[in-house]
Amino acid sequence: MQGMRRRWLPLACWLGVLPAWGMGGPDGVDLHCSRGPGADDVTLQWTGGTAPFGVFRSPFPVSVVGPGNHLGETSGGGWVDTPPPGGILFYLVQGQCAFGPPEVCDGIDNDCDPTTPDGDDDPQVGQVCDGNDSDLCVEGMLSCAGGSLQCSDLSGSTLDLCNGTNDDCDPGSSDGSEDPQVGASCDGGDGDLCLEGTLSCSGGSLLCSDGSGTTVEACAGDGVDEDCDGSVDEGFNRNDNPSCSAAVVNLGSISGDTGAGQVFRSRFDEEWYRIRIVED
Repeated sequence: MQGMRRRWLPLACWLGVLPAWGMGGPDGVDLHCSRGPGADDVTLQWTGGTAPFGVFRSPFPVSVVGPGNHLGETSGGGWVDTPPPGGILFYLVQGQCAFGPPEVCDGIDNDCDPTTPDGDDDPQVGQVCDGNDSDLCVEGMLSCAGGSLQCSDLSGSTLDLCNGTNDDCDPGSSDGSEDPQVGASCDGGDGDLCLEGTLSCSGGSLLCSDGSGTTVEACAGDGVDEDCDGSVDEGFNRNDNPSCSAAVVNLGSISGDTGAGQVFRSRFDEEWYRIRIVED
């Protein structure tokens, strides 16, 4: 594996007149060698690493991995070789795994041990975390899935309401910054029900900016609900048995004899009217 830093782990295997050294590569392969099954054979057996495995043999340890020293490939955990006689031989079995522990959560077999789960040694696994919501509250735990860290926080966004508490766990947001009532129209502490102010958050409570006085209902006959209580022209005493007053009210004058002109007077109590018509 070109460019990969190697860690040589020689294992002496003195096999009578056939000395051989077995070396574990940088891929987690733990190699052992023994004599047999034939008198001139060397049996290589190994554990760890990831298949397929390349088997190499050389008289020199520094150049054992090379095209001329490659004996073959196998997906198993053993190899039998009948080497040429004479000298010390060096064997290396190389897997397809780049040994780089610890086993973090990245979808790679960092420790070259297929039996350990991805992220088994990742210090972030098991830590508390915040999910994909708008708050900053750590309401979940990190686990490793699909080669990446996943947060179990599936809760919704915790809104920062106006209550003096940091609901969204964000020290940079003001109290009530997400309260849906903040900014709404409101009625102050007066006698009417008119929305003449706006709600804001102060000191952990909602405050209304309506500082106006009480708007009194007027009996004007214009259909306007002055005090905003849902009733029009209410609260006035309607005299159902009025006396006939001697007072005279001048309604005005009409010019011409066509009869097209009008004069009128509007009142809301029950009254008697005495009409005097004077013709010029």
